[in-house]
Amino acid sequence: MNTLRNTSKGFSLLEVLLSLLILAGSVLGIMKGLDIAQAMDAHSRFEHLAAVFGERELELLKTDLLRGTLAAGPASMTGRIKLPPGWAAKLVWTPNASESTIRLKATVINGETNVQFSSFLYVPGH
Repeated sequence: MNTLRNTSKGFSLLEVLLSLLILAGSVLGIMKGLDIAQAMDAHSRFEHLAAVFGERELELLKTDLLRGTLAAGPASMTGRIKLPPGWAAKLVWTPNASESTIRLKATVINGETNVQFSSFLYVPGH
């Protein structure tokens, strides 16, 4: 009985092409994931720096309100801390006489992205 046996060793062209297709898809998926990670990292850096700048602005505003160098409001102004190019800060404060507090808001803006921070300042007898 004669049986045909394939004794060739190695990969066929179809197997090699299929392997390359799978490898290319994997590499593209990894590259897309790296792009997303880089964008998330940039946004995280912005939020971190915005938090630092926003906290500083709120602390300066609290100091000025307690010293009486700024009126209790309601009022608003631009930030006073030097920010990176393209960034801006806006401060808004509104008194709440029934609770003797002043609500403070700082918004740090970079293009279309902004982060807002809020705080309260207790002013006895206000």
